[in-house]
Amino acid sequence: MPLSKFSAITGIRAEKLRYWDKTGKLEPIKRTECGYRYYSQDQVGKALRLAYGSTIVAYTLSTRSNWDEIEKENNTFVEEVKGLEPDGHVVGVYEQWPGTIEKSELERVIKCAQLGQVEKIYYADKKQFICGSWEDYKQLLSYMGTELLDYKEEVAKHDSKGL
Repeated sequence: MPLSKFSAITGIRAEKLRYWDKTGKLEPIKRTECGYRYYSQDQVGKALRLAYGSTIVAYTLSTRSNWDEIEKENNTFVEEVKGLEPDGHVVGVYEQWPGTIEKSELERVIKCAQLGQVEKIYYADKKQFICGSWEDYKQLLSYMGTELLDYKEEVAKHDSKGL
């Protein structure tokens, strides 16, 4: 899509997009001989994160009934995610599963991802992902420029690299 349409979709001024191209922060996928810039739908999430900042979410779905225990469990998880993402802005989101994704904290996180505000979602335990297919949500979020990550798998990768 041309720069003007990309600008309209993202709400980012054309001048800023040209500056990001010049500095290498967000280069167009194509430039015509006349110098017109073209961007892809896949670049929307990155553009929004550059413009508005992004967050890494540490999400915990708990089966506990005591809210103090749930909060303590999530605070521990946030610190663990910070160990993998020392330069990231990590926030904790936790809840008892309300039975449906509607009006859940996870729905709120996904809506933030749609706005380009979430770079990554670390899920405490993929086995507890009960709102649909993990792979389907992972693909959907990737279209928004957000990674859905299983914390345990990421720790294993991190450890295998000797980090």
